[in-house]
Amino acid sequence: MDNRLLKICEKMAEEEREKKSKKKKALELPKEKRLQYYSGWGRGNSSKKEDKQERLV
Repeated sequence: MDNRLLKICEKMAEEEREKKSKKKKALELPKEKRLQYYSGWGRGNSSKKEDKQERLV
């Protein structure tokens, strides 16, 4: 029985060493969400669009 307990303890100690020896990743930041463009922005500024059209003509 002593041998079984000793083997179990050794196995657990090995697993702990393996966990500690694994390299941790350098700083891992969460990915930022992309900004989505809202096509409705500037709809109220029709005068600017008209000015641009007049300049083009």
